[in-house]
Amino acid sequence: MSAVDEYIIERQNEQQELKLASLLGITIDELSNLNYDIYDDEGHDGTLYGYIVKFNSNSSKDILCKIKGLDSNNQVWIDLWDLDNSDSEDYDEYKYELGSSTYNSHIYYKDSISKVMILLSAQIDNSSLLEIFHRQIYISVISYFETFLWLTVVNLTKENPLFIEKIINNHPLFKQEAYLNKSKQEKIEITKTLINSIPYSDLEHKVRVLYKSAFDIEIPKDDKLVEHFKNTRNHLIHRSGYNKQGDKIKVDAIVIKNLIEICNKYVNGIAEKLHIDSLPF
Repeated sequence: MSAVDEYIIERQNEQQELKLASLLGITIDELSNLNYDIYDDEGHDGTLYGYIVKFNSNSSKDILCKIKGLDSNNQVWIDLWDLDNSDSEDYDEYKYELGSSTYNSHIYYKDSISKVMILLSAQIDNSSLLEIFHRQIYISVISYFETFLWLTVVNLTKENPLFIEKIINNHPLFKQEAYLNKSKQEKIEITKTLINSIPYSDLEHKVRVLYKSAFDIEIPKDDKLVEHFKNTRNHLIHRSGYNKQGDKIKVDAIVIKNLIEICNKYVNGIAEKLHIDSLPF
């Protein structure tokens, strides 16, 4: 996956989040503080009618009460044409349904970070340009980290279908009444959608549950990394580097290197537990 593909995908995701927040009647900040999943609303013949946004019961009640159309099950139905992005293109590298990826997720991550380190050595004398440069580099590191988490799941579940079965058997999604009577094939397709749609920035909930259910490993807890994701990342992506109080978030080479150090430790730990470096992809 090229850097251009990643950039476009990231922008598409941001646009969808902005559109979803608008449809729900809340701000993007409020949406980012909620835990939710989006599922296809299909008929018996497989026709896609729209989407169901399901919010975690632990989500903030103060925010939930603002959501338009929220039912007693913390769900909202959204029409197909409201959320779909008609301008989006299909990026085949990002589709689960394709054949085995040629990218080893750990190698991909390490190669990407090595290029970031080269970029960090660039001399930029203009302070305004340097500020933008550091902001974009920071976001790229986050993107590489999230891609590692996603690509690892995609590769391993393609290589060994047993992991798909483990997700179906262990993930709390399939304990919900709406999914208990689904056929095996339906559950497999739902699992593929789940893998491709969860926000991999949600380390404490979505990623931890997915990795535990699929691979029976505990994702390490790192408060510093969570802080990067919950605050700095969101401020840079959604508010162009300003926090909710309007203060500018400082991001320089030191902050970026600190983020890389934390991400490296996290990624290397997962790679070791799952023996990724010894796999044929």
